[in-house]
Parts: sequence; structure tokens; C-alpha cells
Amino acid sequence: MWKTFIDQTQHVLESSGRSNVTIDAEAIEKFARKHWKENKQARWNGRQIRNAFHTAVAMAEFGARNQKAEAGYNDHKDVKINVGKAEFEKIANTAREFDVYMTETMGTSFDFKASKDGLRKQQKEQKEKAKKKKKKKQSKSKKHSDSSSDSESEDDEDDSDSD
Repeated sequence: MWKTFIDQTQHVLESSGRSNVTIDAEAIEKFARKHWKENKQARWNGRQIRNAFHTAVAMAEFGARNQKAEAGYNDHKDVKINVGKAEFEKIANTAREFDVYMTETMGTSFDFKASKDGLRKQQKEQKEKAKKKKKKKQSKSKKHSDSSSDSESEDDEDDSDSD
């Protein structure tokens, strides 16, 4: 998934005319493997990874523009930015700090609270209801086709009796 977002980010930036962007794919993939191993309870899903890429690019650009601002840098020019491990580490640290904040203020993490409050459970229940409804429909259509074939065979038997 990380490789996909690396490629996608590079493609989007290049196709929008952003030629001065360097994405350190190797360092980002190394970060991703380490983050996955060390954060079993807080692994990022696809949405979080996508958001992290958007944030990382914005952080790198902001940093580059601030460094150049003192030298009379022109904001309308494409600034040279490097997106790598450092941006993702800052994002991961911020996410961890937010979890600590939630635990301190709410007594639990946001994910646990959402699950406890039934937000996650409601989504799961809705999926289960949809599956049951689908199975019921399939069962009814199977019964209908079975009863149709039963009545056909009864008709066949009736024909044979009349001979």
C-alpha cells in the first residue's frame, strides 16, 4: 500500500507541474516497515496512510518555503522539496501524542471510545444485517427453484400415471 501511495504522490505532483519534488521512497518504506512492527495497536489503515502523504508533502513544502523566505524567495515559483522519513516520523509522533491526550482527557483512546460508544459496533451490525438479508434472499430463491422443480417432477409423474 505504501508503494502505491509513493507512486501516486509522485505522479500527481509531476502531472501538476511540480518537478522540484523528491520523494525518498526507500526511507519512507523503511519507516513504514518499522512503524508496522512497533505499533501493533496503532497501525495505519489506507485512509490514514493517504492522509499522511498529503500532510508530509505539505510539511515539506512549508519547511522549504520558510527556509527560502528570508532570502527574498518568490512564492509563485515551484519550491524544491524533499519528502522522506522525517515528515512521516513527525506525523506518527503527533498521532501518538493525540492518543496520549485522548487517554488522559477521556480515559481511553479514540478508537476504543468509538468502539465502546457503539460507533464501530453499529457499522459491524449493519454489515451483519446486510449479510443475513442476502442469505435469506438466496435461501428463498433456492426454495422457490426447488419447489418449481418438485412441481415439475410431480407433473411428470402425473403424466406417467395417465398412460
